[in-house]
Amino acid sequence: MLITNLFNRKKRKKKQTDMELFRLYTVLTGYDDWFNAEFDEPMERIQKNIGAKQALCEYRQQLLKVGPNKNLEERNVSESYPKRLSKIEDAFSEEKYMRVCYELISLMYYEPFLKEGVHQDIVELLERNLNES
Repeated sequence: MLITNLFNRKKRKKKQTDMELFRLYTVLTGYDDWFNAEFDEPMERIQKNIGAKQALCEYRQQLLKVGPNKNLEERNVSESYPKRLSKIEDAFSEEKYMRVCYELISLMYYEPFLKEGVHQDIVELLERNLNES
């Protein structure tokens, strides 16, 4: 039920695909903190931020593995979509990787993140800011 609600998908024949989608969500959940551990001790904050950056790298790999879903025509991006991308870009520029995780989870919930164009935008944003190719 969580997968169907979170990703706005109908039941699929392959359980592996659902597990891959669930992993996309769970890889970020331990690191989603809008405040970026602001109230923690400095060393703990640094460690959590490094962990969040590693989780984002793993998220990118998983997102590429899942790929876009071409059957999402019924759901369009909201008017808030550009603002959501901008918030992610801002968090990256401040090197607040936990905030990036938080904003990505929001984007996954509110936007059709597997729609081809959105999927590509997210992948490019991650590659550009994580210095991976």
